[in-house]
Amino acid sequence: MKKYLLLLIFLFLLVIAVPFFTKEYWFCKLCPVGTLEAGIPLVISNSGIREMIGFFFWLKIAILLFILILIIYCMEFQSYFFAT
Repeated sequence: MKKYLLLLIFLFLLVIAVPFFTKEYWFCKLCPVGTLEAGIPLVISNSGIREMIGFFFWLKIAILLFILILIIYCMEFQSYFFAT
């Protein structure tokens, strides 16, 4: 029950409260899927964009790696404890 409450609070802050006060949609800016499908290929293929890489791009890469590691960890955890 606590983990769902924490998730709801996090989602409320990320999706409703932060955009309300900053007038920007931060979830869309930090989306790991957008980084994987568009950000990385654009940086690889375009040298002009490669020169503009900054902190924000590396933050998005860190979020993407965190999510991927978390997915792999959760899959291993489930297969270890819930194997049939």
